[in-house]
Amino acid sequence: MTLLIAFRMGGALNHHVGVEPAGAARFPLTGWPISVGDLRVPHFFATHMMQALPLSGLVVNRALPTQAAIFVVWPVAVGWIALTLWLFHQALAGVPLLTSW
Repeated sequence: MTLLIAFRMGGALNHHVGVEPAGAARFPLTGWPISVGDLRVPHFFATHMMQALPLSGLVVNRALPTQAAIFVVWPVAVGWIALTLWLFHQALAGVPLLTSW
């Protein structure tokens, strides 16, 4: 997922989709724009999926038997991928993150 989104950002030589007005509002911590689509949002989710899924697997495996843990981690993985693909689609359409929710 990370490579798919990163190649799209690199190919466009820009992470914004749309023209951001001068002085437009941004998210305080990340700097993501609130007025246009930004490919950094799905890239963030795709990159941190590589950390969150193994961590969730570790936590669930300690709390549940192995077979039950597998049935919990798979839906988490599929859901995270679906969320990332949806955010990628929204960003490509020029829809800002706050409008997506």
